Amino acid sequence: MLPSRHLAPCALSLLLGCAGDDPSTVADAATDRGAADATAVIDSNTNTAADVAQAPGLVRALTITDVSLFQAVKVPLLAAGSVATGRSIPVIAGRSAVVRVYVRPEAGYQARGVEGELTVRRGDQGTILRDRRLISRASRDDDTSSVFHFEVPEEAMGPDTRLSVRLLAPGGAEVEPGTPDDARFPSDGASLPVPAQDDGGGIDIVLVPMRWDADKSGRLPDTSPEQIERMRSALRAMYPVREVRITVHEPVAWSRGLLPSGSADFGAMISSLRFLRTRDEVPSSHYYYGMVAPTEYFDEYCQGPCTLGQGYLSAYPDDPRGRVAAGLGFDGDRAAETFVHEIGHNHGRAHAPCGAAAGPDPEFPYRGGTIGGWGFDERRRGLVRPNAFDFMGYCQPRWISDYNYTALWERIIAVNGSNASIDLRGSSLAARPRLRHRVLRFDHGAESEWLDALDLPPAAGGNATLRWLDAAGLLLRRSVAQADPLGDSDEVHVLVPPSPSGASSVEVVYEGRTRRVALPASW
Repeated sequence: MLPSRHLAPCALSLLLGCAGDDPSTVADAATDRGAADATAVIDSNTNTAADVAQAPGLVRALTITDVSLFQAVKVPLLAAGSVATGRSIPVIAGRSAVVRVYVRPEAGYQARGVEGELTVRRGDQGTILRDRRLISRASRDDDTSSVFHFEVPEEAMGPDTRLSVRLLAPGGAEVEPGTPDDARFPSDGASLPVPAQDDGGGIDIVLVPMRWDADKSGRLPDTSPEQIERMRSALRAMYPVREVRITVHEPVAWSRGLLPSGSADFGAMISSLRFLRTRDEVPSSHYYYGMVAPTEYFDEYCQGPCTLGQGYLSAYPDDPRGRVAAGLGFDGDRAAETFVHEIGHNHGRAHAPCGAAAGPDPEFPYRGGTIGGWGFDERRRGLVRPNAFDFMGYCQPRWISDYNYTALWERIIAVNGSNASIDLRGSSLAARPRLRHRVLRFDHGAESEWLDALDLPPAAGGNATLRWLDAAGLLLRRSVAQADPLGDSDEVHVLVPPSPSGASSVEVVYEGRTRRVALPASW
């Protein structure tokens, strides 16, 4: 859930600054543009040097201090002169990358044109990329002209990728392979393995247009090709995947009106979408995302604090029933940001601690919910500043931290790697008969409500306890059930199996709280 107050007053996109700032370039070293200026467009031709067309040798008195690879987040390869070992941040196969090389002038160095040469090898094939710079000072990310910048094509990123860098200049030295030199990386002239990993198939998302029938308008959300591409590219830019595939479902009628708070009832909507997902019998790796337009324009809907979307906070990678979310379907970047956030909940990501987001992740490592390091937005070919906020919080501008990037990767490969075995129609569950379950929703401040019915195999375990009671309050049976929390709120959906004979109510014990609810008239 993304309350609208977290989208204003200075929060339109990563490329929109406050107070008249122009965020299209990185701030100069002497300028502090503030937190809203999160993106820097990199121009590889900035401050180039024309005198290094013929660069015979390694430049003298210029040291390579750092080398980093970017695919949404920064992956250090060389840090402060030491090769980075034990990397946990994934490098994605088949996805283009940016390699940035940072240098430091040593004693005796004079400002001059330098050619950076990056060689990318896969097997017997090699690609040489060059970037020419007038180097006069040590490199910094916020000083784009001081950093060598290389765009690596997607076909060069694979499990056998190796990289090497040289800094060349007229009058440079010829250094034998195996002899360490500060103007190349690795310093001995070899190449560094940078194995890129396969994502197992990317991400598949089914967008479900919800037809708004509550006011008899039959209004549909924006599913134009332009808006779908905006959503697809937003998710692909931040998530550690090679490919995001989106298909649009046939529209589904939705007759529930607004809640007393003025927001759409996303809780009931995603329960209904879970029923639809089960009925459609899609592969277990597919995500369902409902889109709705309760009013003609966003400003009509959101005239104060309002809910922009909601999704299951899916704790289990082997449970496809948690891959359901919904959000507003107006046009523009706001809907795309909500989409990326809610699908994050479906990947098990809790909130980053910013903007009073409910249930913040206690292990989030960066203060204030920021991303904590430089990022790269492939859509805009621009750097993202470390003071941007993680997309799982409520603050703007948003990007993704390496913490959540790595966690998303772990969930994605778990889902894609076990797709066949966890399908509800798969062999592992084929022998277990399906039973009619009802969805019971409750939170800490509202009445309980029975929602949709789902035909599912009985749970082998669960995180909630059920106590079935007769009309006199006597205990008939205990059982377990799966309780699915919704991101952004304290709403919970419990999958309740069929009741025993004679039961008139059920007590649900979940996270230390007990809720007693009368059974519905029909199951």
